[in-house]
Amino acid sequence: MSVQASDSPLPVLSAEGRDDLRVAIGSLHDFVGLRDRTIKSRIGLLWLLVVLNIADVFSTTTVLERGGRELNPVMAPIVGSWIVTLGAKLVVIALMWTAALRAPVRSRSASLMLAVGAMFYAAIVSWNLIGLFTHAS
Repeated sequence: MSVQASDSPLPVLSAEGRDDLRVAIGSLHDFVGLRDRTIKSRIGLLWLLVVLNIADVFSTTTVLERGGRELNPVMAPIVGSWIVTLGAKLVVIALMWTAALRAPVRSRSASLMLAVGAMFYAAIVSWNLIGLFTHAS
């Protein structure tokens, strides 16, 4: 197939067409900016959850070594093995990571759930640390 030059001129946009195009391109730039900010925020919250889960494993292990007990009925049967505990947490984080990054950009519930999850794990780690420091003295 060969490309031949055409004698017909390229179409020219009217002033109204150029204004519509400018608005459409501006909207596209706004959406791309929103997408970038949202993804960056969600990834930051996911990394915070990773760090908090690791802190939870270590603080819970320390509490258990000092005679404490696991209060979470889901985790209680598996806390005896830190490998299984860490594996379970990695699976949950992987699922959260996938769900958070697949959620629509404008979904506020995805970002809200990540923030609530981070606050929940921060509370758990804080509880463990308070227990450790109050029983250590």
